[in-house]
Amino acid sequence: MKNLWNNPFLNRWRYIYLLCDFVSFGVGWFVFSVVRYFILPKEWDVSLWEWLMYPQALVGQAVVPLVMVFILAFAGLYNRRELTRRTRGEEIAAAFGCCFVGMMLMYLIVLVNDPIPERAANYELMLTLLGCLFIPEAVVRYILTRRLRHSLAKGKFMLRAILVGRPDERKRMSSKLKSRPEMGWFTVCGGCTLPEAEDMAKALDAEVVILASESKDPQFTAKALSSLYSLGIPVYVSPKCYHHIDLRVNYNTVAGEKLVNANGEVLTPFNSNCKRSIDILLSTTALALIWPVMLAVAIAVKREDKGPVIYSQKREGRYGREFTIYKFRTMRIDSESDGRPRLSSKNDSRVTKIGHWLRKYRLDELPQLWNILRGDMSVVGPRPERKYFAAQLRRLKPQYILIQHLRPGLTSLGSVKYGYASNVNEMLKRFDIEMMYLRNISVLMDFKILFYTVRTVISGKGV
Repeated sequence: MKNLWNNPFLNRWRYIYLLCDFVSFGVGWFVFSVVRYFILPKEWDVSLWEWLMYPQALVGQAVVPLVMVFILAFAGLYNRRELTRRTRGEEIAAAFGCCFVGMMLMYLIVLVNDPIPERAANYELMLTLLGCLFIPEAVVRYILTRRLRHSLAKGKFMLRAILVGRPDERKRMSSKLKSRPEMGWFTVCGGCTLPEAEDMAKALDAEVVILASESKDPQFTAKALSSLYSLGIPVYVSPKCYHHIDLRVNYNTVAGEKLVNANGEVLTPFNSNCKRSIDILLSTTALALIWPVMLAVAIAVKREDKGPVIYSQKREGRYGREFTIYKFRTMRIDSESDGRPRLSSKNDSRVTKIGHWLRKYRLDELPQLWNILRGDMSVVGPRPERKYFAAQLRRLKPQYILIQHLRPGLTSLGSVKYGYASNVNEMLKRFDIEMMYLRNISVLMDFKILFYTVRTVISGKGV
């Protein structure tokens, strides 16, 4: 799916926010330092100018704003998609949360050793720091968000949309979109009925499609969404259809009407960053601890038939982008000599002796730790498929596009509950299980899947 948010207008605004935040936190930290050393009871007997010449003061003025900008970035406050949808109140609330986290972090690292005997003075110092960080940041965020909304109202960032539904439904939705243009960023370039949507989307190069229907019939909504998913672009629906969407969804306020992105991101930017941080931590730790096992496996694979140790293959990853996956080779070198893609089966004659053992304990997957570290994959996520089979899955199950919003995983709920798929029908059954993961995704779910994966590996039930 095309990344609609990788836009020069939004990129420019993201950097404006980042630069202004850096300056804001620099000002806040300077004001706090002045209060801390020259207004609150102190033991220092130096002038402000002398204090400014201390290396520690200069380092603090550079490091603290960087740390705060990192906290805001981790929380997703520079996410381009989120910039278009957050209100001024939401911006200020998010900034307060980040400032509170930053205050606690700096207090525990920097201020906790200050020689302040009274507990009340400690609280006074903490509140002073929170106020010095938050007040300038709140002002900056309010002004920037107001100016961004003004720019959006002028049409500086617009997405070409087509309305799908009956003529009366399209007219009603179009009126809602036009009633408050400062709240939306859609420009309607056409309208059609459901059967005509694919042709019109291609003809007008539409970037989003809006299902104008507000039908209460779940079967109609499911059929319409299934058809529209195949377009490969974001699909927005009325909130009245929300209970027909069997996924977690994000809201986008448009013209006072909360339109639901029915095939949008499942994870918030913050949750996505948390998941990525866990991936980096786990993959780095695993590579550091099990490299002797990987070396032994590599030697065993090489000794069996003198062929290459690592097998690489193109797979479809997040948003359908292709990447190269790495595995220990478990099949003969000529396993696909005719060039026709084949799925492996339980008693596949192409599997080598050492390969069967590696598959049994899932050790052939270990090189994918490098894919995780690179960002191609996640520790837990839907299994990536080859382009040939992914195309078949999208044709048979248009909802397949939904799971491609996530990074594919080294392990998955489908791998744990179903295992290897030897044909497309079995892949469809495994896909249904992967959709269960998508509906219930959480850190706790990921660790449960990891636990069952380890149990599978230890018990040798990988095949």
